[in-house]
Amino acid sequence: MPDVIQDSVSIAANADSDVLSDKINAVIPVDSRGGTVSFAFTGSATGLEAEAYVGDRPAIERGGVSTANRMPRPPEDVVNANVPGYAGERVRLRVYNTTAGALTVFYRVSVTQI
Repeated sequence: MPDVIQDSVSIAANADSDVLSDKINAVIPVDSRGGTVSFAFTGSATGLEAEAYVGDRPAIERGGVSTANRMPRPPEDVVNANVPGYAGERVRLRVYNTTAGALTVFYRVSVTQI
């Protein structure tokens, strides 16, 4: 059973945030053999960009976010799936707002232990 992290966060104008930084499930359990990570996200409007990492390895190169303006619906909003991760590695999803107003990012990250 995967650990699912799902939430929405407002990103201030011209700011960025690692939206998973305070989530305990964003670390692949140390007592596991590793796992796989899937990323799905959408945004409230044009101007959001995102990038993701599993450990120090890039999983998603920085690029535009879908403007669906709702919680992501797998599989249609999945940006990258089955990214391998090792025990103890942190999963990061950094979102950038390139506009002059606050925007909301909606995200769902699944960590499945193997």
